[in-house]
Amino acid sequence: MLREIELLVGRNLSATEVGKVKGFNAESIEVENIINSCTRIDNNANGNPRYYIPIYMLPQIPDSKHTFYNLKKYLGKKYGAGYVIVSYYLKADIERILARIDYESRK
Repeated sequence: MLREIELLVGRNLSATEVGKVKGFNAESIEVENIINSCTRIDNNANGNPRYYIPIYMLPQIPDSKHTFYNLKKYLGKKYGAGYVIVSYYLKADIERILARIDYESRK
């Protein structure tokens, strides 16, 4: 499925046009892109899995709001600017974050 999306996007179609052509949902394409850009980092002190999300993959979040979305700033130097999320099911958590960002932007 991702290969088909890459081929369609390679033809300079937007995400919504790809969705119209193949019946894909633009939001699912965005979520898949974010998941593919995530990097697994060391577990936290309690053994829960953590993931690094590059800052450019999410819409701009004010510094005072990132904890509202259960994101923490990545303070290391290895990967650059980004966020850290503790998650056992990454897809559902990213969908929830994007839904909250969308809801807050509509207020």
